Amino acid sequence: MAKKVKNVLFAVAEAVPFAKAGGVADVAGAFPSVLKKRGYDVRVVMPMHGAVDQSNFEHERIAEGIETTVGRTTYRFDVYRATSYEGVTVYLIHNHKLFGSRSKVYGYKDDNLRFYLFDRVLLKFIQGLSDWQPDLIHCNDWQTGLVPYFVNYDDEFSGLEKIATVYTIHNLSYQYNHVHDYYLRYGLDDGVGLLEPVLSDVRVANFAKRGILNADVLTAVSKQYADEIQTEEFGMGLEDILLSRRKSLFGILNGIDYFKFDPKTDEHIEVNYDENELEKKYANKEFLQKKFKLKVDPEIPLFGIASRLVGHKGFDLLSRVVNVLLKMPVQIVVVGSGEKKYVRLFEKLSKKYKRKIGAHLEFSVEVASQIYAGSDMFLMPSKFEPCGLGQLIALRYGSIPIVHEVGGLSDTIVDFDVVERTGNGFVFSNYHELSFYGAIVRALEHYKNKDVWESLVKRVMQERFSWENSADEYESVYRKAYRSRRKMVG
Repeated sequence: MAKKVKNVLFAVAEAVPFAKAGGVADVAGAFPSVLKKRGYDVRVVMPMHGAVDQSNFEHERIAEGIETTVGRTTYRFDVYRATSYEGVTVYLIHNHKLFGSRSKVYGYKDDNLRFYLFDRVLLKFIQGLSDWQPDLIHCNDWQTGLVPYFVNYDDEFSGLEKIATVYTIHNLSYQYNHVHDYYLRYGLDDGVGLLEPVLSDVRVANFAKRGILNADVLTAVSKQYADEIQTEEFGMGLEDILLSRRKSLFGILNGIDYFKFDPKTDEHIEVNYDENELEKKYANKEFLQKKFKLKVDPEIPLFGIASRLVGHKGFDLLSRVVNVLLKMPVQIVVVGSGEKKYVRLFEKLSKKYKRKIGAHLEFSVEVASQIYAGSDMFLMPSKFEPCGLGQLIALRYGSIPIVHEVGGLSDTIVDFDVVERTGNGFVFSNYHELSFYGAIVRALEHYKNKDVWESLVKRVMQERFSWENSADEYESVYRKAYRSRRKMVG
């Protein structure tokens, strides 16, 4: 462990088991506990969203009336302390109007204001702690992107300038809340100018851009994605800045919690199993077929989907091949919510092909587990995928991924070679419906050979993409960030 980095504050918009909107919540729920086991005093800070069920955990208020002003309005916040997995301390920053009254984690017109205030308040809270100070703040995605900027340039936070900062890019397509009328009036954020605490500045501030420019070290959630975001295709307008900071940018693959995602103990699935009990996996397939009123037949290939239903997750490709696919002897089960056009697509398909497709069109951890356990193959044709957790969970449950060769999918899924008996999925490189369909057909052909298929399933279930593998790399990044900060402030 780095001798000089002991105290780590993990700043994030969401974390399980408190609130979850996306994969970042799983990261924030699992990774800090790994750091704690390695000897770090790591603490998580996040907003107390309305989605946080306060009756489900013990918590106590440890600070109240922390004030910060934007324009003529002063906002007051309280801070609660709770514990997460493995006894990790979690600070929950509370303001009823801005967070407590909202049912979602984000997705509101005033998100920039909400997270501007969150970033300021978490630093004010840290300033007021007498018994603990972080050596390093690990910021995650745009919602915490102003923290490195405030530490570097805001005089109100003098005394915190020795704290190192790491900024992790989970998905660069989300940079801030878009308010286009303010762009016309005030222009785009240059990322370096003085950010005044007035509503106009807050509304146009590009949180991700400021995080990238000001953090001591940057990480992206896979090595491939770290390379991709330095290009025009994937850089989302920030590729030149990222290219200029390439020496401080490191790709580190996210892991999954192999205790949480375990078919031997998962309470959501019908029958628990492991790689040596594949007949029990088939019992989960039968359960899934019955649950969605599909034809019950163990021989029919069943494709699973557990995803947000949005274009960049590959549903534009799927929409072009799904009718052809469903004319074949296959079944599809999907769980997720998202863009209306894709929700409507699956509503129509489930009516047209009642015995071949099942859809649960809202997010459900329980149904997702059942799909991982009951499906033969897992569709993940994302246009871009920074890391991806779905393909890793699918491997854990023995559902063979079919993926686009991009981002974290490229780093984790290797195309199956039946001669060499290598690879763990089926990969297509060209983002086109014919390439996607070709990968599906290849998978279906191999599925017909039960000996080959069962051997593949057993092997992929034994693979491990755990946080332990990534923790060593993060420790190195933390040391680099700490050294960089010490050189800067002396």
